[in-house]
Parts: sequence; C-alpha cells; structure tokens
Amino acid sequence: DGKPDVKLMSRTSASRNLVGEFMILANSIAALYCVRNDVPIIYRTQEIAEGLPELDPDNYDPLLFEQAIKCMKKSRLSLHPQSHGGLGADFYTQLTSPIRRYTDMVMQRQLTGHLLGHELPYEAEELMAVIASAETVNSEVRDVQRSADNYWLHEFIRQEMTGEECEAIVISKAPGGYQVELLPLHNRTRLMTPEKLTPGDRVKVLIEKVKPKRNLIQLLLQK
Repeated sequence: DGKPDVKLMSRTSASRNLVGEFMILANSIAALYCVRNDVPIIYRTQEIAEGLPELDPDNYDPLLFEQAIKCMKKSRLSLHPQSHGGLGADFYTQLTSPIRRYTDMVMQRQLTGHLLGHELPYEAEELMAVIASAETVNSEVRDVQRSADNYWLHEFIRQEMTGEECEAIVISKAPGGYQVELLPLHNRTRLMTPEKLTPGDRVKVLIEKVKPKRNLIQLLLQK
C-alpha cells in the first residue's frame, strides 16, 4: 500500500551462523584443493588487520565495530593463493553463490571440469580478464544495492518516524557536528550541533525532516 516494511534481522542467529560456517568451509576446502592440485582459480585474499579489536557477536558495540572496519584491509581477487585474514583461512575462493556472482559460476565450471578430467574451461589469462571485469561490476552492484537500501530505509523513516524522538549514539566528529547512529535501526547520519559531545554518548534527537533521494535526515538535539 505504498508503505515500505522494515524489520531487524539477527545476523547472529543459529541458522545464519550454520549456513555461514558451511559456506566458508566449502570455499576454503575448494581453494585448498586447487592449490594442492595446481588448478588455476580466482582466490579471494585479504591482509591480516593490525590492532583489530575483540568483537562480541552477542553484544553489538558501534564504536568497536567502527574501529574494526577502519582496521580491516579491503579484500581482493587474485590468481595467486594467499591467506584471507578476515576469515582466518589459509586459502579462500568463492563458488557458493553462482546465482548472484558470475565469478562463483566460473569457479564451479573450473572445478567441475578438473574433477571430471576434462580440459579446463579457463586458462590463467582468461581468469585475469574475468577478474578485471568482475571487480568493476561487483563494485557497481554494491553501490546500486546500497543506494536502494538507503533510499527505502530513509523513506520508511520519513513516513513512520518524522516528528518523533529517538535515541542516537555518537560515533565520531564530523564537519559541523557528529556522525551518529540512530536506534533501533542502526542507520548512520549526521547530527548538526554546536554542543560538545563525545563518541559513545547516547543522546535524544528529534527527527525533523527526511529527504530519501538525498539520504538526508535532519535531526535536532534534545536537551
């Protein structure tokens, strides 16, 4: 009826953890097999992060999460087997989501060809071309998905929360104010205020105006 529906989903549920662990295990075993059998594939690698804080999966702390994100290095695609620091895997590839990632389908074709004893579908040079194309397309897809998610979340806030007070956590200093995280939706936006606040402070804010197309939420700090 013209109204977006937003609900919070637990990323630490037993079912999600089970599926996630099986996915990581399958990708890790596939990568290890290809290393041992000299099968050319596309690896997903990531440098080990220095100074990574301990995160409690059962107690979300936005400041620790922000610190962890800043410590993490970007993962990248490579034809050379290296470790994936974020997952703690010696070798890692991605082949468990062929419906939404083309590179996963390429990896399934490559591994299937090897297991059946057929000529490999892709030589190293062809995999390099896939990497070059996939990195650009994946980045564009993430941007489009992020933009769509942000738009509808802002539209939900505009329709359901404009004029209401809510709690926010101060994350960091920003020009003219602070970056804050609105609860309970965990949406980050900017609070323009001359008041002196400290990261970690919990404050009350009034949602004055929301412009979904600009990803803009105008907040007023409540005393």
